[in-house]
Amino acid sequence: MASIRLTTSSRSYAIALSGFDSGITLETINYPPVGHCIYCGSDSYSATKKKLGREHIIPEALNGNHVLQDASCQACENSINQKIEQPLLRGYFQDARLRFTMRSKKNFKNRPKQKLVAFRKGGTTKMVEMPVLDAPFLLTMQNYETPGYFANDFTPDRHWRKPSFSKHLIASENLNKQIKDYDVDGIEDTCTREHFEIFPLFLAKIAHSLAWSDQDLFRKYEPCLGPLIIGKKSDIPISVFVGSPNGLLSPDQMEDGNFGDKGGHIAYPFAIETTHHGILAVYIRLFDNYHTPRYLVIVGFRPPQIKNTRLSPFDAIGRHS
Repeated sequence: MASIRLTTSSRSYAIALSGFDSGITLETINYPPVGHCIYCGSDSYSATKKKLGREHIIPEALNGNHVLQDASCQACENSINQKIEQPLLRGYFQDARLRFTMRSKKNFKNRPKQKLVAFRKGGTTKMVEMPVLDAPFLLTMQNYETPGYFANDFTPDRHWRKPSFSKHLIASENLNKQIKDYDVDGIEDTCTREHFEIFPLFLAKIAHSLAWSDQDLFRKYEPCLGPLIIGKKSDIPISVFVGSPNGLLSPDQMEDGNFGDKGGHIAYPFAIETTHHGILAVYIRLFDNYHTPRYLVIVGFRPPQIKNTRLSPFDAIGRHS
């Protein structure tokens, strides 16, 4: 593993998320216009519209209120929305969004008041209808190894050889009474492998967007995630760039939010020096008050300062096609 030296960091991107009353409006934090699509480089939204779209760093549906101006084209917006965000927001994160009354483009009044909850009963699943705000669920996230780059591992199955998961039970104080009343054994985990295979791209999208919020810093690096996020064919798997910070960053370098029982999403950039490269990475923790996994995402490389040192993954394996 390359030696790691932390050189700079910024912790100005903490975003509170839960404990909101219905209908509350979060203040939108806007960043300067980028002037091109941060994923494909296009300088127009579509063939018929010049002005580029706004890009939320964390999706608005997870109460994200940090926004890049003039930063996405229609094709990339559609690709990310259909292939990454919507499958997770309507599946993986749906329970959390309902329980915490998170933002929705639809009116709060249209949200369901009841939902079906999957419980375990012996070796079977029992579905029980319950009030949304009283319904228990498992917030399940995958634990990763470090990004493959730091281990010189460019294989696509890095995070699936010995998969492990962190499961966080979100429930009311009367959960034991609910289990007894419904004659069940416990909560069923409804997450699928499909959700977990999309999730690294979701983290990459957050990290890549956040990096562009500090354009002066990010323009010093060669971005590495844009083509992967929009599904361009590449010999480089996402596991090279997305993983855990454990063993790379010390505990005091992984400061989390101080949201109390409201919870929060945390994301901030690190500039890292290795023996081979300057690297810009982003630390991410979602729903931090539930002791969820911490993630580290490499977003860009700075060319080596010394000739004949190891090349970046783009040069070592081949650039995105």
